[in-house]
This record gives sequence, structure tokens and C-alpha cells, in this order.
Amino acid sequence: MRQTLHIQSKLNLDMRQDYALKIYNVISFQLLSVQESADLMSTVYVNSTHLKCILELLDEAYLSFYRGYYTAALSVLFIALEKYLRSIYGWKPGDKNPTFRELKNCICDLPEPESAQLAKTIVDNIYSKYDSLNPNDFYFNRHSLLHGLYRKSDFDEMNCARLFNLFSIFAKAEGINRKAYGENMEMFKIRHSIFGDCTRNKNEQMFLNINVIQGSR
Repeated sequence: MRQTLHIQSKLNLDMRQDYALKIYNVISFQLLSVQESADLMSTVYVNSTHLKCILELLDEAYLSFYRGYYTAALSVLFIALEKYLRSIYGWKPGDKNPTFRELKNCICDLPEPESAQLAKTIVDNIYSKYDSLNPNDFYFNRHSLLHGLYRKSDFDEMNCARLFNLFSIFAKAEGINRKAYGENMEMFKIRHSIFGDCTRNKNEQMFLNINVIQGSR
């Protein structure tokens, strides 16, 4: 532990970000395999009242992610996160809007405290104050993207992975069990097939890169 902290103290922000990207590139296949994603959605999240209400948003985020539209996926994931938090808070249309602090604190009421605390720590970072001149590490911040303060970064793909993983932590914090039979398995097969068919279109990516070049002039 001391050695790890000693090494961390010698790493500046650029070095930490570079190492993080390299590590992500190694483990991303396992973290976000089509098999794993389709299974979580179809056999775990569907059993949670709170996660079930954001399945459509999560499906849209996965489809965007697997086609290479990471900023779009990230935007949808932030929307899904707030809808999930409102659900566990108990908010209903017509109620007074809860503060961000109230939304974050309600995570601690989930039944599995260890996973709940981990999720709360991640959400605290996502909802932290954003300074466009001194942005959060990896630009991992809700406000920067949804309030137009965002500057495109190389971390969108990795940040999507962080958020997808956050929802799996929420499932653990809720104590949700996996049910892999019946209709759940039928939905798994459908999702697995559709997610697996998603590919990055080179012409679309080239088109988007042209927009970036023109926008920087």
C-alpha cells in the first residue's frame, strides 16, 4: 500500500491519464463484451424496479457505444443516471425537485452498504463542481457535458465504461439477483444479436472528423 501511494505521488496528471488509457485498452474487451452487457441488462437489471425503468436508455447507450459514438452514449448515460437516482429517491412528477446532494445521499440507503458507498464515491465525482480551466481528471463530470462546457477528449470511451460499470455496482448495492431463464433469456438472445451486429462505420467516422477539423478553424 505504501509503495503504491509512493508511486502515485510521482505521477503527474498526464502520466496518470496515459496509464489509465493503456490499462483500459487491455481490459476493455472483458469489461464491455457483448455477452456481459446483454447478460446484465437481460438477467439482472430487469429484476430491479429502479434499473428496469432506465433499460431503454441503457440500450440506446450501448447501441451508440458499440457503434463508436462515445459522446452520444455518455450523454444518454448521464441522463439514465439521474433518472435512476430520482427513482431510488422516490421522486414523482409534480414533486419538488431534489437537490443534487439529496440525490447523491439517497444512494447510502441501498441495502448493500459496501457497494452503495463505492457507487456514492463515483457519483460524488460525477456531480462535483466543474472548472473548465481546471477540469476533473479524465473530464469525468456530468455538468461539463450536459451544460455545454465540454471539450472533446480522448476519454469518452473509457468514461462510458465507468458509467456502465457504475450501474452494475448499483445492482450489487440493491442486492439484485440474476435470473437467467424464460423471457429473460429470450431478451438476452435478442440483445446479444443486436449488440453484436453494431459496428463502427468508417465513412461516418471520417465525416465526423471532417466536422472537427472545420470547427477548429
